[in-house]
Amino acid sequence: PQNFLNILKDPNYKMVVFIKTCAQHGFIKEQGGKYMRLGGEVLGYSLEQSVDFLSNPENQEVYLLLKSQLETTK
Repeated sequence: PQNFLNILKDPNYKMVVFIKTCAQHGFIKEQGGKYMRLGGEVLGYSLEQSVDFLSNPENQEVYLLLKSQLETTK
């Protein structure tokens, strides 16, 4: 139970869920801990780096593209 609460208290929780959901739908590929878009663009070499990449305002275009792709699955 404590581990579950720690996950929910993580300030990056929503972005982690977003990345994992994108991966489940095939918009992001995870390979050996590395996260990348289908075109091969590396988002990060770990989940934490990928969270930082997508949270960075300079990469807002990538985030919004993934978000719009995800919304088409609803």
